[in-house]
Amino acid sequence: MSIKDTKETPDSLKFLQYLYAKGNEENLKFYISVNLKQNKDVFYQAVMSNKKQLVKKILSYAPEYINYTNSEGHNILHMALKNKAKADAEMIEILLQNKPKLITEKNKENLTPLMFGEKYGFSEVLSKKEIDKIKVILKDYERDAIRYDSYLPDSPNEKMVDFEDELLGNDLGGINGTTT
Repeated sequence: MSIKDTKETPDSLKFLQYLYAKGNEENLKFYISVNLKQNKDVFYQAVMSNKKQLVKKILSYAPEYINYTNSEGHNILHMALKNKAKADAEMIEILLQNKPKLITEKNKENLTPLMFGEKYGFSEVLSKKEIDKIKVILKDYERDAIRYDSYLPDSPNEKMVDFEDELLGNDLGGINGTTT
C-alpha cells in the first residue's frame, strides 16, 4: 500500500485530531475504521506531525497502517527519520514497538531506515542529543537478541525448525521424539 509525501496537514487529520481531543472513542474508532480506509495518508500525516498519542490510537484500531510505504519504497520509519522538523526518539520507539521488522525493511535504494538516516544525516534541525537517542533505539532494535524472534518470518516452516534443532543439537528422532 502506498502513501503520498504531502506537506500540508489535510482536513481529515485536523478532524481526526478534533475527535481525539473530544475523547469520543466510539466516533474516533468509527472514523478510523471507515474514513481512514479511504484516506491512508492521514496516518502518515499524524506520524509526520509528531502526534504520538494519535498515532498510538490509530494503530490500536488499525494496526495494518504500520505497513504502508511510499513510491520510493520508504516505510513509515524511513519517513519518520526523514522528517526534519519533528522526528524524535519517542515516535521512533512507538513505530518500532508496533512493528520491529520496520528496522530491517529496505527502500528502493536498498537502505534500511538506519542506513537511510546515516546516509542523509538524519536532520540538521534535530539536536545531537535527540539524534543520539534515535540512533540508540534503532541500533537496539537492529541488534537486540531478545527481540530477535520479532524479525523471523511470522510462521516458521518445517525446514527452519529442523535447522534450528540441528544447530541446537536436539536429536528428536525415533519413536515419540526419543532416540533409539
